[in-house]
Amino acid sequence: MHGNLLIDKLGFYAPIPELKDLGADVDFQLNQMNKCMGKNFPQNAYTIKTSRQKLSLCFTPTRYLKNDEKYTDTNLEMPTEDELYELFENLGLYSLPDNVIDKYRVSVLHLTKNNFMENSPIDYINFLANRMYKKRFKSLLYHSSDTNKTLYVTTLAKHFTEKDKVGDRQYLFYDKAQELQDKANIKEVVLRLGLSEEEQALIPSEAYNTETKTLYLEKVNILRCELQYRYKPKLQNISNFITGKKGKDGLKLKTLLDLLKERKLYETLEKYYINTLQEVIFYQEPVIRGDVRLNNYEQMFADLINEAPLPPSLIKIFKNNGFGDSFSNLLKKVHSSDVNPLYIELYQKLGIAETVAVPI
Repeated sequence: MHGNLLIDKLGFYAPIPELKDLGADVDFQLNQMNKCMGKNFPQNAYTIKTSRQKLSLCFTPTRYLKNDEKYTDTNLEMPTEDELYELFENLGLYSLPDNVIDKYRVSVLHLTKNNFMENSPIDYINFLANRMYKKRFKSLLYHSSDTNKTLYVTTLAKHFTEKDKVGDRQYLFYDKAQELQDKANIKEVVLRLGLSEEEQALIPSEAYNTETKTLYLEKVNILRCELQYRYKPKLQNISNFITGKKGKDGLKLKTLLDLLKERKLYETLEKYYINTLQEVIFYQEPVIRGDVRLNNYEQMFADLINEAPLPPSLIKIFKNNGFGDSFSNLLKKVHSSDVNPLYIELYQKLGIAETVAVPI
């Protein structure tokens, strides 16, 4: 569970007229989807849609279930690659001719990690809310409930407001344990796969029952870092990363199915997840404070932004009055001097310290 890559949402579709032109039995494919998904997922964990133009399936792989097992329905764990392969095999996707499966495109993909943290997830969220990001990314911090906050680091085409916080590519940081308590009133989770000894060492001993595989949410700090992709241009980046070629057809479902057949899907998507995190958010290696010295005023500013997020209105005032560059340079200097233990812990637990960023 801790640090493992999860595919929290996967959606794909195919144009029905093109499938029929190739002689595909669309009704049979639809029946296979309904039968297989109903057997392996709760009803609210998947959506199958058909129209004159399109056949589509969108589901939450992390809510995979087996009728003979008793565990809590959450999205904290991923089925094994063997189980996911069996699912797609039962959907009939591996038995389709190449020219038919080639018509299926991925429409949405959410990649996620849950990490056991030393401090409250809100501490990491407040810290990250004040950092500068690359490639048109901006941060938006808002209260998703009375007891939880969500940090959006996202690309936005137009207005940057709470109502328009969903871009074509975004990162979400939030307290997963608190979310489950708030939204589903879940305080105890019986896990499918359980926690390893290494994972148990990261949490208090009273937070987990090894015999029943029960995790007590009120006793753990779980920070969820979710990368959400939608729309063809951004999903194309994932295809380019996997194939090593620049394409223009979007992310083909067959590309993911081929990786899964070789049992390399999770490994490959995790590399992409880490690389893009490093490129956009964690692009600075933690440095020793002595390398960058702050004067008294700069240190006061550093202490201030470590206490609470900077109001967007304050940042706007600096930019509108011609101090945008100076303000940005100050932020960069403060961040370069930062050996904040929160940043170091994030850098290590997300696996970034073990990789080298690849431009995407």
